[in-house]
Amino acid sequence: MAIALEEKLLTYLDLASEHIGGEVTFATDDTFGNKENLIKQALRTPISVKTPTKSIKIDGWMPKAAAEHHWAGLQLGAEGIIKGFAVDTRNLNEHGATRIGIDALSLDGRVEDWQLADFLDWDEILSETYLTPNKVHFFEINSEKPYTHVRLHVYGQGGIARLKVFGEAYRDWSKLSESHEIDLVLATNGGKALACSNTDIGSIDNLIVPRKSIDHKDGWFTKKTESEKAGEWVIFKMAHKGFIEKIIVDTYNFWEDRPESCTLEYCISDNDEGVINSKIKWRELLSRKGLKPHRENPFLANVIPDHEAITHVRLKIYPFGGISRLRLIGTIKK
Repeated sequence: MAIALEEKLLTYLDLASEHIGGEVTFATDDTFGNKENLIKQALRTPISVKTPTKSIKIDGWMPKAAAEHHWAGLQLGAEGIIKGFAVDTRNLNEHGATRIGIDALSLDGRVEDWQLADFLDWDEILSETYLTPNKVHFFEINSEKPYTHVRLHVYGQGGIARLKVFGEAYRDWSKLSESHEIDLVLATNGGKALACSNTDIGSIDNLIVPRKSIDHKDGWFTKKTESEKAGEWVIFKMAHKGFIEKIIVDTYNFWEDRPESCTLEYCISDNDEGVINSKIKWRELLSRKGLKPHRENPFLANVIPDHEAITHVRLKIYPFGGISRLRLIGTIKK
């Protein structure tokens, strides 16, 4: 049951991740472990922290034990519908929190003064619950309301190593005109990476995050293939059905290990599984084009054929290699 829930939640976007712009903007205290650790990508070797009585090692958020209640406020990287949480107490041993709760808030803009947070219209979406040491705890949330902020409460003593807020990016498409240009595959707009032929380093999810790639691991790199003709591929679901006017294939941080060239295909479907299993007809969106190293490779409207409103795209690279980001700039079809 726990494994099934973990697998289910891991299919969603981590709305709090610093990878997509999430921030821990306030904590009542973080004397023994910085609040920013909560949304770091991976656990590191814990650092040594001295208390008046002993030395402890913390890689997480750790407030001092003077109060029976502490909390940290987070601004999500994208407004989203929260589907669940992962609350990680690994590496904290006896210093891990044993009781937590989580509130959520929908707000236009930022929280201007977190000291006055109690006066905001918070919804309790995870009531006070118990944790066990050195474990990732998964919680499923049944809500269809979009939120922009969360507040993690710790009751009693202890800290949290990491917090993940799983969900679906939300956008009110009724407020967007059909003439407004937008990145239709961007994760924070609701785009999703569905499947790929293989991955050696990085992740296909990296390809559609908003910020610039920082290294090889922050992109998608494939293993060497036997046939140059075969190529490697990744399939994306668009945030909204629409028309593509500009394609950017970014090879930043990839030099000789970039692909030699790429193509893009599209389809129209309301069935992701059918798309992944090629039970649809793929059509050409971008014919095979060469890719230059360590830069954005833009392809404009003059090389993109007329097409219907698209729901999915398949990027193919030849023969193998790495790319950092894919941008599909266009307009929606309502």
